[in-house]
Amino acid sequence: MQYVARKLLFFCCILTLCLTGCAAKQSTVQGVQLSDREEKIAALGNYMVGILEFSLQEDVQGYLLQREIWKYGELAEESIAAYGGADSLEALYIGHKQEKNSEGAPEITWELLRVRKDGYGKGSPFLRVAFPECKDKEFSWSSQFWGQNRTEPIVLEAGKSYILAVESIDLGNDGWMDVGCGEYAEQEQNIKDSDCVILLRMDTFATAKEAKAEAETREQENRAKL
Repeated sequence: MQYVARKLLFFCCILTLCLTGCAAKQSTVQGVQLSDREEKIAALGNYMVGILEFSLQEDVQGYLLQREIWKYGELAEESIAAYGGADSLEALYIGHKQEKNSEGAPEITWELLRVRKDGYGKGSPFLRVAFPECKDKEFSWSSQFWGQNRTEPIVLEAGKSYILAVESIDLGNDGWMDVGCGEYAEQEQNIKDSDCVILLRMDTFATAKEAKAEAETREQENRAKL
């Protein structure tokens, strides 16, 4: 009888461990729906604003944010916006604005604010891209933020690349492609088939150390190109 009781207790412990493992939290990102007041405030500065909230768990402990500009299928410019561990990323505030510059050419500006888990916020340098070739042409573009029309969280996995925000731009060469957010690999061909794409990319890592090593490698490669 004692043997049967011990055996039953053993299997109960195994079952508990299995259920605990299955219930492990997953890392996620979720788009925040702006209130009418927030949309009106953003409109005062002619900005389209997207807010992303992150919940990075044990499976994703490092990240790297990179801005990319693609023109006619080629990566024209890339720069690291931020990288770090899970505690340094709780939310991202992304602002897009399109207007004409002093020379009358269309110009797109991005602003990025990263909020840590301790509430501290850090802005990244402006991204400003002018299109003088479209000064006397019709200039069409579309913007998208990941999760902007969804209320449920989106699961993130370590070792993958994601597009968090994107602008697809028609430069009048029949290269219009509506590039979406989500997994980078799923949109890569659309990016290459487009006239111009500006995007914010997020690479995820199992550890903050891996994220730092990758950021340092890319920074060295970018300096070598200069």
